[in-house]
Amino acid sequence: MPGTGQSRPKTGITTSCQGSFYGYIAPMDRNCKDKMFSKSDTVKHFSLWLVIVALGVFSLSATAWAQAGLPESVPEESIDGENERGTAGPMSTERPRRYWLRLVAEAGFLAVLDHKIQFGSDGTYFDYVEDGGQNNLFFNARLGVELGLFRHHQIIFLYQPLTLESDAILDEELRVDGETFPQGSPVNFSYGFSFFRLSYLYDFFARRDLEVAIGLTLQIRNADITYSSGDGSLYRSEQDIGLVPALKLRVTWYHRSGFFLGTEIDGMYAPVSYLNGSDEEIVGAILDASVRAGITLPRNVQAFLNVRYLGGGAVGSNSDDTGPGDGYTRNWLHFLTVTLGVNWDLL
Repeated sequence: MPGTGQSRPKTGITTSCQGSFYGYIAPMDRNCKDKMFSKSDTVKHFSLWLVIVALGVFSLSATAWAQAGLPESVPEESIDGENERGTAGPMSTERPRRYWLRLVAEAGFLAVLDHKIQFGSDGTYFDYVEDGGQNNLFFNARLGVELGLFRHHQIIFLYQPLTLESDAILDEELRVDGETFPQGSPVNFSYGFSFFRLSYLYDFFARRDLEVAIGLTLQIRNADITYSSGDGSLYRSEQDIGLVPALKLRVTWYHRSGFFLGTEIDGMYAPVSYLNGSDEEIVGAILDASVRAGITLPRNVQAFLNVRYLGGGAVGSNSDDTGPGDGYTRNWLHFLTVTLGVNWDLL
């Protein structure tokens, strides 16, 4: 480790851990399971579930608070204008518009809490934060379009660009897919993991003061990861496109003053094989969980502050990999983003 004079232990994985790498999900032979996970991996997986449980409790609490704290109805004559979701003035429990179209944009910073990756069964389990220059803040943005249909149904399209570029002088040797970057050499890192996401939600109540919606997400992620030495003589890259299914939950409470508070969660943990059709046991996870608070502005605009945890990863081998390397990949990431956002209702 840097500054201690100790070398990082290398992780050796037998080639019997084979299967198909699919999105974030990768297969794992039961006999290799103990070899592929360290105690730190177990702690991270447990932490993911703690975040899911905490946000679930928050969602249920917010729902109960909203139902207990707001009147069941408001006289029609007291409603200010159309009074759609999030608008100022007394709020009613009448249903929102039958159709609506919304643009959503966020921008802010991303902090890497923890990020480790390995390519090749004899490769280095590399710590991007400690050794790869990801101990900085990075710009983060996302864009979305949301369509409401028949009051209860929502279709959401999201684009999340995600490319982290950094450089460092190696404190120790780095091995990637059979290539060795020597200790003390400068290396440029690029970690690209942008994704597109299409989601469907069903809003159970379709009320103007409360949204409780559950549905499904299909994520298409585009991985583009490169390592290059400072003089360009050494180079390794990994490109891959993967499909990632997940569950989705969104809860939002709107106050009559125009203030709103909500949470949105996309997540999946997959210790089962049927998600990618493999005969082997698989391990993979994603979690995109956020809490936001905002206020309604004139002209159908809402402004909000959003805090998001974005994490996940996979372990396994691609038996169809043509090289270089043997196709083994281990990748776990834990990001935190803080953004300012705008919702703009077009219809």
